[in-house]
Amino acid sequence: MRHINQLSIFVLSVLFICLSCIRCDGKVQKDDPSPKKDTTVTKTSYPFTDLVLCYGGSRHRTHYLWDEDRFSHYVTYTDETGKEHWLFDAFLCLEFQSTNRADGKSYSYCTGNLQGIGESAGKDQWQELIDYWFTRNFGFDALDQAVGAAQQRLGTPSHKRQVVVSMPDPILHLYYDKLDSPTKYWGQLDGKDLDFAITADRVAAYEWFIDQVMTRFKKAGYKNIELVGFYKVSEEITTPDEGWCYDMKKLDLVIPSVSDYLHSKGQKIYWIPYRGAAGYSRAAQFRLDYVWMQPNYFWKGDASYPLDDTFRMITSAGDGMEFEMDEALLEGHQDCDLYKLRFRKYMEYSKLYKLYGNTPFSYYIGEDAFNELSQSTNTVDKSYYNEFCHFIIENPLRKDH
Repeated sequence: MRHINQLSIFVLSVLFICLSCIRCDGKVQKDDPSPKKDTTVTKTSYPFTDLVLCYGGSRHRTHYLWDEDRFSHYVTYTDETGKEHWLFDAFLCLEFQSTNRADGKSYSYCTGNLQGIGESAGKDQWQELIDYWFTRNFGFDALDQAVGAAQQRLGTPSHKRQVVVSMPDPILHLYYDKLDSPTKYWGQLDGKDLDFAITADRVAAYEWFIDQVMTRFKKAGYKNIELVGFYKVSEEITTPDEGWCYDMKKLDLVIPSVSDYLHSKGQKIYWIPYRGAAGYSRAAQFRLDYVWMQPNYFWKGDASYPLDDTFRMITSAGDGMEFEMDEALLEGHQDCDLYKLRFRKYMEYSKLYKLYGNTPFSYYIGEDAFNELSQSTNTVDKSYYNEFCHFIIENPLRKDH
């Protein structure tokens, strides 16, 4: 729900699709997505406490590349006394579309994006996304350099900084909302044209992506970062009995198999659904290792997303929470005091509901809002930045990290 700032457009688009889709209720498939055995999601074994979202890969972004300097503001924090601290210890590298391209085309990595203006991303675009993050002196390489430089000043941290990589959706149709558009569009594996009407072919595409990233990561030989898992980019997992427009998605049929494949490779699978999204309480069924829910409160407040209700949903499901901010809280923006207050509520409620000190957090910080906050010369922004960073570095969960 915080993929793009055009939230209202997206919601209206989804409603339009669901009203006009003849088969939105779907039919029960023969594939059984339920687990073959009972699996318990363990939330105490993660090697990080604070996962920050880093968007990159599409030319539509104001800040296209991630270099060492950009990452450095996420890696450490210098407090009011001049003392430097380790800050975020995990980095989710993700993208949901490829637009503003030289070829004039638009591709989506995520079901539900670019309705009427783009195609579902195929193998070539998936490869482009991989190549983006493995570009020399940028992406993962830049993060490794930033951590290495900080290590020279702070000494070796208790654990390497962690990397989680977003997996594109194997979107069912060339145009996700047109059920009569091709399902055989992605490309070939082992000389075979994959057909995404076949569940096994969608799983195979996921596995190809995972293998490519793991191979490249190992070959790169990074010294200061390590790959600890992959992220499911769509923010809901519909089932025949829950969620909208099931026939457009059917990710419930593939995610358990992908989870099993990742676990067989020693990797974990992570997910951040929007508030109350289909599947948010079914981590065990889909064999997901960790789920953070987006409160979505930052933008709309209690009128639309009552915070107490949200935290009750989070805790009853056994999920974690995602913090949310964007440029709106910076001084000079309209209603910046309101947005600062709302973000401060996240810190307050995470303690009230005992998530602080007991569970890792994820952080959506806009495209680059956190960097802008960290470099702001405004005294109010500076004070707020220090408050937020102290919240992170003083988290009792970090005593074991």
